Amino acid sequence: MQELEDHLEPLKLSGLINSWHDGCIEPGEEWESKIKDNLETAQIILLLISIDFIKSSYCYDVELRKAIDRHKARDAYVIPVILRSCLWTQVPVGNMYLGDLQALPKDAKPISQWTDRDEAYTNIAEELYEKIQKLQQDRLKNTVVFLNHAKQHSYPGSAQTLNKTPQNKQVFEYDLRSEKDINYTHLHNLLRDQDWEAADSETHKLMLRAINQNQGNRFTSNNIFRFPCTDLLTIDHIWSQCSGNQFGFSVQKEIWQKCGNPSSYSDWRKFCVKVGWQTQKGIIRQFSWIDSSQVIFSLAAPKGHLPSLGLSLDFTKDSISICSLLFLRLEKCKGNLI
Repeated sequence: MQELEDHLEPLKLSGLINSWHDGCIEPGEEWESKIKDNLETAQIILLLISIDFIKSSYCYDVELRKAIDRHKARDAYVIPVILRSCLWTQVPVGNMYLGDLQALPKDAKPISQWTDRDEAYTNIAEELYEKIQKLQQDRLKNTVVFLNHAKQHSYPGSAQTLNKTPQNKQVFEYDLRSEKDINYTHLHNLLRDQDWEAADSETHKLMLRAINQNQGNRFTSNNIFRFPCTDLLTIDHIWSQCSGNQFGFSVQKEIWQKCGNPSSYSDWRKFCVKVGWQTQKGIIRQFSWIDSSQVIFSLAAPKGHLPSLGLSLDFTKDSISICSLLFLRLEKCKGNLI
């Protein structure tokens, strides 16, 4: 898996892909939710096939079935990568077999049988490059590749199954499109590298540019109401994707809705406490706003803590209205009710 990822580096440097595998899970993170989130959002899923993969109950019963479901729904491309020789073509998955899928490298020859392994990996990278070029002609600019491999040990709780995708979940492809010709590559790279502080600042700057405002200007209800949908969805999606749905405007919107869509100042506090923008102390619940130095720029922050657009608005009554409008705008954009 590591050798293959190394050979995908040229595609990463070109900004064509962002790869993920379970080795990217940080200590202390919930491994199953991270796998689920990435497995449900990747556009290309590589199955690194060996007998170890096939006999892994978690790989077969959970990850493989979810991948095939997305493949059948034309929601993702699933490509077997044959590591070692085994009877992989006869592995049943629902009403099909793994052998029904076109495999890599060339002629489905196992990598272990290639005299020059670099040649095998290069063949895989070239074929992926061709696939991505075709995808780009349709709609994608940056493709997430999930490298699904078998570990030498089972995952804890491997008998559990992944949560089903919410019925109302809308698939928004992972790209960097903009109605305002804004280049979101730098923001994506900052988020990919988990430089949350720089990404937070970059988000504020790009959002002002999207509404034709200079730095130092403020958001208003009018320009938030007319915020370009493509740009709002792009910003939101790369935040949620790169943070494993820990951060992003859609994450904040869900919390806002669970708090009752607050519009009054007192009700707004519930939301701000939830996302960590406000603290409460003592029996009489004394509330206080955090300042910029208290923002938590890590995945240990409360869910929805970033982007910190609300903090940049100083929490005036106008800011409550603007944040509420932003969440409503996001909902309309996702529903194409522009």
